[in-house]
Amino acid sequence: MSQILIVDDDPDAREILNLVLGTLDISIIQAVNGIEALDAVATEIPLIMVLDLSMPNLDGEAVLGRLRENPQTAEVPIIVFTAKTLTVEELTRLNVPNQMVVRKGKLSMTHLRDLVMDILKVRAGLTFENL
Repeated sequence: MSQILIVDDDPDAREILNLVLGTLDISIIQAVNGIEALDAVATEIPLIMVLDLSMPNLDGEAVLGRLRENPQTAEVPIIVFTAKTLTVEELTRLNVPNQMVVRKGKLSMTHLRDLVMDILKVRAGLTFENL
């Protein structure tokens, strides 16, 4: 486990996340939909995943369900990074242990990077210098 998995069908969102999180000096893998995400996880379980909800083929909620059902991936920290306006019920369902929702555009990329960095410090004992 040595990577961040970014899952988003929007190439611009993936590129921005890759640039921001790339400053953490850790391997970043990208997937454009839920099927690619599950394939990537089958190859190597990530330290953390940044996951969009609205995607073709297999959406983010389906990915979450499959990951949480599998004991090997049930505790992978996941940041649900979405532009979707969520109901209170959806927020309650998505904000559970090892998982949190961040609205696109509501949190600066620096804060998102810091959030990922904090999770990686706890999850993998990684240290980040010069950031």
